[in-house]
Amino acid sequence: MNLNPDQVSGYVTKFIDVLVDYSPKLISAFIILFVGIYA
Repeated sequence: MNLNPDQVSGYVTKFIDVLVDYSPKLISAFIILFVGIYA
């Protein structure tokens, strides 16, 4: 399966928008976790 970067970027953007609309606390916690792991 191969996806071009534009498709992946569009999918990720849509996914993030859904998460933000669904639960701001959830996405905030995910961002904090992500930063905590990779910072």
